[in-house]
Amino acid sequence: MTFKALLLDIEGTITSISFVKDVLFPYAYNNAEKYLDEHYDEPAIQILLEDFRRLAEQEAETDSNVVRIREPRQNCIEDVTKNVQYWIKKDKKLTTLKALQGLIWEEAYSRGDVKGHLYDDVVEILRQLHTNGVPIFIYSSGSVHAQKLLFANSTKGDVTPLLSGYFDTNVGKKVDKVSYARISETIGCAPGDILFLTDVEQEANAATDAGLQTKLVIRPGNAPLSDEALSKFETIHSIDQILDYDMLIRLLKCSPLLGRRSICTSRPSPNIFNKIKSFLQGAEKEAFDEECVKKAHKWDGMDFNEWTIIYRDPGASKTFAMTAIFFPCFLAGCALFAYDVANNKPDDRFEFVRRLENDAEELGALVWAPAISLIAVIALLLRVHKLRLLRIYQKRNDPEQFVAIKSKFVVGQAKHNFHRDLATGFYFADDQSDILRVGLNFVFGNIQVDKNRFMIMDDFFLANNYRTYMLNETNVPPRL
Repeated sequence: MTFKALLLDIEGTITSISFVKDVLFPYAYNNAEKYLDEHYDEPAIQILLEDFRRLAEQEAETDSNVVRIREPRQNCIEDVTKNVQYWIKKDKKLTTLKALQGLIWEEAYSRGDVKGHLYDDVVEILRQLHTNGVPIFIYSSGSVHAQKLLFANSTKGDVTPLLSGYFDTNVGKKVDKVSYARISETIGCAPGDILFLTDVEQEANAATDAGLQTKLVIRPGNAPLSDEALSKFETIHSIDQILDYDMLIRLLKCSPLLGRRSICTSRPSPNIFNKIKSFLQGAEKEAFDEECVKKAHKWDGMDFNEWTIIYRDPGASKTFAMTAIFFPCFLAGCALFAYDVANNKPDDRFEFVRRLENDAEELGALVWAPAISLIAVIALLLRVHKLRLLRIYQKRNDPEQFVAIKSKFVVGQAKHNFHRDLATGFYFADDQSDILRVGLNFVFGNIQVDKNRFMIMDDFFLANNYRTYMLNETNVPPRL
C-alpha cells in the first residue's frame, strides 16, 4: 500500500538515540544554569520562567523531588535548574522543559558545539519523496524549535527545505491516538494515506488506532521490541525500505530524469528482494555481535581488555577481501596478456587473448573508451579501498587514544594510531547534489586524521556519541 504523506519520529528513527541521550540531553543538563543566568532579563525567558513556576506548582503536588520556584533572581535560577536537571534525568516529556532545551541547543548549534545526527539512509529518501510531491512531516516530543535546529544544523547539511511541517507535544502526547487525528486534520490528509515511522511500540499503537499506516524502525541502540509488536507491525532497518515496489514505480514514472520514457513494470520475484534484505540487515545486526567483536580483536591483534571496538564496517571488510583477491588476479591477467601477445603468434595465443584482439579490431579507435573506463573504475575502487576504514578502536583507560585499521598495499592491513585532537570531520557545500557529495567522499574521504584522509560511514559506529567524541563535535566522552 502506498502513502501520500510521511510522518517521522526523530529519536531512534532518523537519528541515533545516543545523539539525543548522550549529546543533547547532557549539554542541556550542564548548561541550563549558565544559560538562565546569561539570558535571565530577556522577555522570552521571563515568560518561560513563569511557565516553570506554574509547572513546578503542579508537579510538586505529586513529586516531592520537584521544588517550588522562589522569587529572587539567584534562587529562581537555582530552583529552575534543579527541576530542569531532575526532569532531564527522568526523561520527562514536558513542553516547557522542551522549550528551554530548544533555546539552549540553539546556542550550541550556533556556536558549532554540536551538529545534528541523521542516519546515512535518511536524506536521499527524503529528497526523492520531496521531489515527487510527497510531503514530509516531523512529530517529536522535542519542541518544534529544537526540531528545526537539528535539521538545519545536521551532519548532512540543512535539510529543512525537504520538510513540510513539524509537530510537538502541543498537538498532544505521542501515545494518544487523538494527537494523530489532529495531525491528519491539520495537514489535510486522510489518516489511511499517512505513513508514520517510529521506534516506540506505544506510539505505533496510537497511530494505528487513529487509522495511520505504521512501521516500526529498528536501529542500533534502540530498545528491544516485544514479540507482540514484532508480530503486529512491519519492521524496517532503513528508511529506504518504506518504498515498496508500487511506490518505487510511481516515483520512477514521475522522475524528471525519465521524462516520458517507458519503464519495465513487471514484478520481480519477491524472493530476490527478501534475500537482498536479509543479507543487508544481517550485516548490520552482526556489526557488534560478541563473536564478531572477539574475532576482530584477535585478527587485529588488539587486547580485548584494553581496547573497545567503536566502529566496524562489515561492508568494508567484504570489499577489502574482494579487492585483495581481484586486483592481484587482474594484474596477473594483464601480465599474461602482455606476455602472450609479445611472445606468441596469433594462432598460438590463448583463446581469451584472441577474443580481446578481435573485439579491439572491431571497435577500432573506440577501443579506448572501454579501456579508459576500466582504468578509471579500477582507480576509483583502489582509492576507496585506501580511504575506507575497516575498524576503529578506542582505549578504555585513555578515551582520547584511538587505533584505526586501514588497508595497506591493497592486500594488507595496517594500524593507524591517533589522538582525538588530530581527528576532524569535514562536510561539503549544502548546494551540491548527493551524487557529487558521494563522489567527493569517494575521492577525498570525509574525515581527516593527522595529514591522512579516510572515509567512514556514520551508521557503523557502536553509537553516535563515539563518532561525535572522536571527531571533536562534543567533549562528552562515551562510556567504555
